[in-house]
Amino acid sequence: MQDLKLSEFRPESELVVPRTEITKPKFPVIDMHTHFGPLVLGDQFYECYDTAAEVEKFKACGITKVVAQENVWGGKTLDQLLEKIHFGDFISIYGSLDVAKLDQPDFESYVQRILPKAQAKGVRGV
Repeated sequence: MQDLKLSEFRPESELVVPRTEITKPKFPVIDMHTHFGPLVLGDQFYECYDTAAEVEKFKACGITKVVAQENVWGGKTLDQLLEKIHFGDFISIYGSLDVAKLDQPDFESYVQRILPKAQAKGVRGV
């Protein structure tokens, strides 16, 4: 038997199975972890995509609802995000808290102040 280096090993599968192309899910799908905001797309996120076109892509794949999990907690960025991805009940927006403030003595009052404001603007969870 001849020595065979691992880098030269090229196995060939002998498995033969039927191939089934699946184009739509059998059951409704909820995308539970999507980002439309600055976490993934940067500060200019609102220029990166057309929300209506993205929603159509989701729907074409059989997705019935999207949960956008965003690391924004107020101010201009949250307002821009909510304006950009407001799309009826199709997209639910989950925000976050500024955890850099966690060790500050007024963190509890910060949370009590920020959550009702975010909810009033359309944020559905944290």
